[in-house]
Amino acid sequence: MAYALWLTDDVANAIAANAKALALGEALLAQDPLNADYRRSLLINYQNGGNMREKIDPRGALEFFRRAVALGEEFVAADPAHGTSRKDLAFYQRLVAGFLVALKETSQSCRHLCQVCAALSGGIQC
Repeated sequence: MAYALWLTDDVANAIAANAKALALGEALLAQDPLNADYRRSLLINYQNGGNMREKIDPRGALEFFRRAVALGEEFVAADPAHGTSRKDLAFYQRLVAGFLVALKETSQSCRHLCQVCAALSGGIQC
């Protein structure tokens, strides 16, 4: 619902709907932390929250993407061999890196790009 509202440029209602989806997703994941569907859904809701704020509040958007990174790091730490979790983490690390470049914070961006390599390689640090 939130994403559909965002696509129709109803940003305020999209953000409100996304907040409800995030609260529900966080509650479900707290009840069943190993549920892969809940984990992935919450990651996507964090991404949507960032996307919805991208033009009106870039720093707020960045915070949502950083939450996705933190959650992705938890999932990879719990199961380092899970390829989808590593790819998801790499995606969100790259997203944060791009935002940091746009915000002229290139040194932090480089750290996140290195983490992309680490996530995709299964832990090799650059």
